[in-house]
Amino acid sequence: MALATPTLEPITGSRQVVGFRTGNEMAAISAKQINFHLMGYFPITPSTEVAELVDDPFRSLAGELRRAGGFAKDTTPFSEFLWADFLRRRMKRKDVERDFERAVEEALDLAKSDAADYLPGWCGPSPEI
Repeated sequence: MALATPTLEPITGSRQVVGFRTGNEMAAISAKQINFHLMGYFPITPSTEVAELVDDPFRSLAGELRRAGGFAKDTTPFSEFLWADFLRRRMKRKDVERDFERAVEEALDLAKSDAADYLPGWCGPSPEI
């Protein structure tokens, strides 16, 4: 029985770009291209430079949300990443990047909603005045 060998077809409309990058830069570029948004690392493994090159506005938003009282600090490891994923599914990246302050206000509303009740540090719905 013969095994079929897959044929690789070039993607039409794409062009090859040649450039010189460090390994860390290529790791960051690759992570961005596949929308990789969770990165665990320690100072001794590969390099913190990779994490610095991959900017996640939702991770920044989650950090600011916690500082604004949107959720309580919790002992759950990487709880900000869970909150970032929650926000990422409900907000548009362009809106967060365009007007960060407004995004924080929207994130505060989302954080107080029942939809967030499973997340670590959830503070419950805001009382209606």
